[in-house]
Amino acid sequence: MLVRLKKKIKSLLVRKKKVNIKNLQFGYEEGQYEEIKSFLRKEAVRQKESRWQKNLNVTEISELRKELRSILSVPDSGSFDIDIIDSQSIDLIKNISGELSNIEIKLRNGISIRGILGIPEKAGKKRKQTPAVVCIHGARSLPEVIFGLKVSKEIEEINKIYEKNFALELMKNGYVVFAPYIISDFSLPGNVRRDLDMLSISLGYRLAGIEILKMIKSLDFLCECESVDPGRIGIYGVSNGGHYALWTAAIDERIKVTVLSNSFGGSDESLIGKQDTRPRPVYLTDHTWRMHSNYLEKFDDCILAFMIFPGYLFIEVGEEDYKSKLTSQYVRLIAEKIDKIGMQDHFGYEIAQGKGHEIILNESLSFINRFI
Repeated sequence: MLVRLKKKIKSLLVRKKKVNIKNLQFGYEEGQYEEIKSFLRKEAVRQKESRWQKNLNVTEISELRKELRSILSVPDSGSFDIDIIDSQSIDLIKNISGELSNIEIKLRNGISIRGILGIPEKAGKKRKQTPAVVCIHGARSLPEVIFGLKVSKEIEEINKIYEKNFALELMKNGYVVFAPYIISDFSLPGNVRRDLDMLSISLGYRLAGIEILKMIKSLDFLCECESVDPGRIGIYGVSNGGHYALWTAAIDERIKVTVLSNSFGGSDESLIGKQDTRPRPVYLTDHTWRMHSNYLEKFDDCILAFMIFPGYLFIEVGEEDYKSKLTSQYVRLIAEKIDKIGMQDHFGYEIAQGKGHEIILNESLSFINRFI
């Protein structure tokens, strides 16, 4: 076989045929592109089937948590201990009873967590500790926005149909709420997430890993608050914030209830460009910060969901959201597997009719109230 191949190559090299470069016909470029894309998609399907053949046990999940931290390049928590916490009161919105504070949690090594802390009036009264929820905003947003604070008319209009003051609504329902900031393009020029991630890669970090560390340290902060019950902490993320909520809950077992809004399903398809075809601004089309070496070999959204159990998980999606079909397929698959192990009460979902890419906060709120 090798001898025949060598002879064929030699015969090709011996041929001397003059070619007019002006008459050269290209057109193979697209075929080369499609071949590689086809290979990657087939590989994604193969890895997906391999992942789902496994029935994860407690020991395997514990090991997966370590591997997930490593793949996402989450820095060692000990080297980023909380150094000091500064707080500044914020004027309350009318008809809201409680306390709002602008919080800065300074970590060692120069990183800090900025966010808004909402404490309802009755929190910690009569020596009774209160459940808490970490709320993570989406792209083009801020912690102030999901608390209903005035930022700009443009963002306020988006918030009315997108995030709907969901942090404030949870505070109204009696929860201590901490909303940490994740990097967004709200007031920063260019594709800031991509730029930070590329710099992080050069230094052995990833932007997602650094921000997941911030979520973990936010849990540390809440666990130290006198008014908070450390055994009753939840996390609620929308869109980009939902990805962080899923990753954080899969890694940190202190989270009792997780709610993912319009962010779940099809990470393998979406990361290779198969799923999302709607026209989108640049800051949403570049998802390099979500791509990690060897990630899909062991992880996808469904595997991460199982890493949350025996905690409680609720997934909500608007029926008109671009991801709703895949989310529907995935949640039904999870429900079937959950039924087999007798943990039906630990999982819930809502596919909301007439809703798009927006906070639902309907059945999810009942779920939180029930289990936290």
